[in-house]
Amino acid sequence: MIKKLLIYPTLVFLVLLIGATFYVLSGDKSLRHADIRVENARIKLALPGQTTAVLYFDLVNNGGANQLLTVSVPGAKKSLLHESIDEDGVMKMRHLTSVKVEPKSTTSFAPNGKHVMLMGFELGENKHTIPIILTFARPPLPPAPDADKNDKPIYTLEVEAKISK
Repeated sequence: MIKKLLIYPTLVFLVLLIGATFYVLSGDKSLRHADIRVENARIKLALPGQTTAVLYFDLVNNGGANQLLTVSVPGAKKSLLHESIDEDGVMKMRHLTSVKVEPKSTTSFAPNGKHVMLMGFELGENKHTIPIILTFARPPLPPAPDADKNDKPIYTLEVEAKISK
């Protein structure tokens, strides 16, 4: 009697475990790879005499989950991820340590939302674009049978941002 009570739940558990393993390993392969592109990158310059600028862009993610860790911009002493939020009719800015980039989605950095503050930003003469470097982290994934040994959990993207006044 006790053997029957233990055998059936154990068999059900093993069948579910094997099914979950096949699902993970044969699922959407695009979710296993970093496939992010940056669009509409632009830096809004500060008013004359001020050294704080703002960076906006769109992260288009056609792959799996990622996390934006940092953004580096030459000419800025510090680059900080921020988010503007409306609390009881008052706009407030919050510092973000990182930003989740959901799979198969677009994450916008735009006015009145997520953005990058560029502190102590100095633009060189006659520049119309400037490179920005975004650092991402990928969450740990179960190893795939066709895993690429060069897939790194932390990687960078470099793109050009347009300068606007």
